[in-house]
Amino acid sequence: MKNNFSMKKSIYIFVLLASINSFLLNQKLSAQVSVMSVDVQKQNIRIYKNDFGPNKTHYVGGYISFAFAFDAPIDNEYEKVIDTEFWGGGSFDIGMYYKFKLNHFFALGSDLYFSSQSYRLGELGSVTPIPITSIDFNREWFSVNRFGIAPWFRINVNKRRGNHLGNFIDLGGFVNWNFAESQRYAVHEGAFSTRKADLIVRELDMFNDYDYGFLFRLGLNKIVFFSEFRWNNLLIDESINTPGSIFPRFRTGIRIGS
Repeated sequence: MKNNFSMKKSIYIFVLLASINSFLLNQKLSAQVSVMSVDVQKQNIRIYKNDFGPNKTHYVGGYISFAFAFDAPIDNEYEKVIDTEFWGGGSFDIGMYYKFKLNHFFALGSDLYFSSQSYRLGELGSVTPIPITSIDFNREWFSVNRFGIAPWFRINVNKRRGNHLGNFIDLGGFVNWNFAESQRYAVHEGAFSTRKADLIVRELDMFNDYDYGFLFRLGLNKIVFFSEFRWNNLLIDESINTPGSIFPRFRTGIRIGS
């Protein structure tokens, strides 16, 4: 009799536990169904789009460049290109640019930069008279420092380039503000062209405040080959030996940056 009671008690306990387990399982399934039935269209979902990068809508990069000036040997009654030594001078630029992507093929942008340009004359005294001193100079340079801005229009050559600049062609123009000019005479002697003495003249009144022109660039991702043509003359005619004398108007070089 006692065993029979214990068996009934065990059955009652089993049924109770099974009922509780069934109730909890139903609640869990109900909760899962409730979560799965959420209407996502009524939720406030925010999607963040990254528009900054080399091949995105907006991009800002920096660069340095090196270039040399040259021109055709023009000498007529209207103008004369001043004889300069190609390897004796040059320019160094450091700047930054902003690019706005229009579509896969076209973009707009502008550079902001500092540039330092020097010209080594092939013939001393061809621009201004040589100062009368006890030193017999055999080198002469003109240097000009400037800030510039260069807006451009870009044509992308390859459509599929990932998030990279890719290959491109830039067509544009530039305007420079010439704020610091100098003229230097020096004496170089020996096989290694050792400098023995020099004379520097600053605050020259022979340079125009501004120069401007056109530019062309061929870009291979982060390496850019460029050429520029200056439209106006750097020098003021009234302050030089021969009116119409111009420094080389073409400048070509290489640019490296991001």
